[in-house]
Order: sequence, then C-alpha cells, then structure tokens
Amino acid sequence: MPKYLITTPHSSEFIPPELNQRILSSEHDIRNSCDVGTELIAGGVKGALDSSFFGAVHKANINRLTVDLNRIPTGSSKNGVYRDRDMAGNPIYKPGKELVAGEKFKMLETYYYPWHNQFDRYLSTEPLRLHLDLHNVVFNRKIKKAKFGDFCDVDLGIRSEPDSFTPHDKEGLTFPRGEVEGLIESVTKHFGDFFEETLKRDKGELRVGLSRVYRGGYNVVKGRDRGNFENGTPRSFQIEFVREYGTGANGLPDAQKIAALSKVVAKIVDDILTNTLKQ
Repeated sequence: MPKYLITTPHSSEFIPPELNQRILSSEHDIRNSCDVGTELIAGGVKGALDSSFFGAVHKANINRLTVDLNRIPTGSSKNGVYRDRDMAGNPIYKPGKELVAGEKFKMLETYYYPWHNQFDRYLSTEPLRLHLDLHNVVFNRKIKKAKFGDFCDVDLGIRSEPDSFTPHDKEGLTFPRGEVEGLIESVTKHFGDFFEETLKRDKGELRVGLSRVYRGGYNVVKGRDRGNFENGTPRSFQIEFVREYGTGANGLPDAQKIAALSKVVAKIVDDILTNTLKQ
C-alpha cells in the first residue's frame, strides 16, 4: 500500500458538460484557475520513486471554479467549496444561471464526495509516511508583497489555522516540529538547484516561506487528523510554488521544466521517506 500520497486538488480543467452553456469563464479563465502542471509533476514523482517506494497520486476530478476539493463542503462564498467569481474576481456564471441549491448538492454527490471518499481510503489504509498537497500560484510579486508582506518562490503550508500569522504552536502544526528545519533545508537545496540548473538563476535568489503565503489548507489538515501515519506521527504538508516555473510563455506546461520540477519534488519526498531530514 502507499508509503506516501500526493494530492493535486486544483489540477483539473474539467467543467461538467451541463454547465458549459451557463458559464462566462473563458478557456483561459478556467486554465488560470488550475494549478497547471501539478498533476504531471505528481506523476513524475511517482515514476521516479516507484523502484524504491510505493506511492499514490490522487488528482482532481473537477475544476475548482465549479467545486473546490480543498474546501469544506459549505455554501457559496469567495473561498468556499462553491465559487461565484473566478480567480480574477469576475462572475463565473451568466446572470440568472448560477447554481441553485439542488444543483450544488448534485455537484457534491457527483464529484466532491467521491473524491474525498477515495482520499479517506488512501489515508486510512497501510501506514503513510507523508501526505503532500501540491499547488502553484500565478506570479505577481507586487500583489503578494502587498498582501503578505513578503514574496515567496516556494511556500510550505504546515499550519491548520489558515488565517493566522501568529508564531507556530504545537496544536497548529501538520508536520513534526522537530523536522521542520530539515524540511526547509531540503526544499531550499533542491529548489535552489532547480533555480540554477533549469531557470539559470542564482540559487541565492530563491525565497522559501514557511506557512507564509498559504498555510496548510483543508486537505493538509484532513491528512493530519485522519491519516494513518507511521508511528502515529502525521506528516501532512503543502507545497505552493510559482506557476511560471513550470510553464512556458503560453501558460501551458513546459516539458523540460515539469521534468525538472518532478525531480525536485521527488528528492524532497525521498528525503522524508529515508529519514534524512535534519532533526
């Protein structure tokens, strides 16, 4: 059974066919709502580690503009499981064509609950060593700096309080406190090599944040709280990196960058699986 699990809850562009004539969002809007390339990276990680460790990849089955798999199943809101507006703040649906209560329930029954039921099965089978929720975000240094006070190329989400900027506390962590420093070092080293070898940038420019931009989301907390982890030690965390590091000028996945990022994430996962994180 899986020793590690990678989830990509925002990787799908799929919009249910019955909604195609009701949405205003363009193909570009739909793609922009996705964590482009994360599904490919997760698959690359699994391919790289299969000879040593058995792992599983759980990819999204629906686009987040319709149903967000990284949220609790509540009503519509800006950041709820249902959205009224896309990532740019524009209406998703044509006037009068928004989802009504019965349709929302159907979306949950058809997409959300089956996805989370499978997630639960992965979490509750043979002991996991880690769960990684993989994300990326469109680059906008100005907005990020204004909103969060600092810019991160890569952010590690290991907190369960998504709106808290207070110092870490034991109850809020989703990753062992004693391994956090080692996780940061692993991410800094391997993404630094990616900066130098693939992006041709000085690795000293890399900025790694710790629950700075995106704290651990719903799936990370669920992983921690429901996962059957080895020795009862939860290791559930989120990696969020700048999307452009894996795409070309057209916004689509760049094969060379995706292959390189797959190796980066595989090395980070391997460091955790082989107990080589600094304690």
